[in-house]
Amino acid sequence: MNRHYSKVTAYSGYKANEMPLSFTVDDNKLEVRDIICRWVEPEKDFFKVIADDDRVYTLSWNRKSDLWLIEKTLALIKSHRLERHGAPNLQQVKLIIRLKLES
Repeated sequence: MNRHYSKVTAYSGYKANEMPLSFTVDDNKLEVRDIICRWVEPEKDFFKVIADDDRVYTLSWNRKSDLWLIEKTLALIKSHRLERHGAPNLQQVKLIIRLKLES
């Protein structure tokens, strides 16, 4: 997936756009189930999130332009063992993502 702009609904607490709650992909609204990690660069805040479509997205918010981008999308790989024992829980999903990113 190429980088493209997204409409994002975010929680703003002590700072603006503290964390994304939902975002759009091809006019489909996706809810953020969990934030795996976040980091800050000089002009952008980044969030690696698991959406309710079971994909991992890297979202960025440009603080100067106040624009959100979908930087990267990663499809989850379900292991045979996890499928055999039912749907993976959130901790198992995080482990699968870490293993995929390390390989």
